[in-house]
Amino acid sequence: MISFSFAYDVKEDRIALRLNGATELVWFTRRLVVFLLTQAASRFAESATSGMDGWVTPKPPVELEHELAVTEPDQGQVGSPVQIAKGQFDAEDRAQAVLCERITLTSHAEGVRLVLVTGADQRTVNLSRAGFHRFLRALLLVANRVAWGLPEVPGWLSKNYLPGPIQGMVDDALHSIEHPGVDPTASDQEDAPPDDARRQPPEDGTPPAA
Repeated sequence: MISFSFAYDVKEDRIALRLNGATELVWFTRRLVVFLLTQAASRFAESATSGMDGWVTPKPPVELEHELAVTEPDQGQVGSPVQIAKGQFDAEDRAQAVLCERITLTSHAEGVRLVLVTGADQRTVNLSRAGFHRFLRALLLVANRVAWGLPEVPGWLSKNYLPGPIQGMVDDALHSIEHPGVDPTASDQEDAPPDDARRQPPEDGTPPAA
């Protein structure tokens, strides 16, 4: 089974993909992230099938696929299908990282084939449909926390399928990765003074503004 994780690097302003726990990172720029979350996701949705011939379901096939993929673990898998990894990059990580220049995607009923072009080389990633759903979900979780002004993504991809308490745990985990040691419930803004304090006259006796 292929494993992967995404993390944002502030210094590079790129999202890093790490495959199978390898030391090598593949950098994704904003342009490629947008391609994956919009065009590639939409193309992927076109090949979704309900798997329930003769049944009428209220949800589009791709939404059913996505919900199952991100909430139900595979047989023998322990824990959530979408894992959160720490984004810690040192000089050695950056020295071994390669920039992805182009991505080609082939989608079919059984899964997807991603070809990551990195200069003169390329890396091929074969994923099941559930695997690519998780790939997109993990990428979106990271991309949403970067100030990139991303365009709207397909509704089935952005929809929250997790119960409120679990989603809160995910948000807190992401916050602790990005801001270690900082209380996720703490605010970085000072409380506004009470209304009567704001309306106190200045020391020179000038009446307060209305």
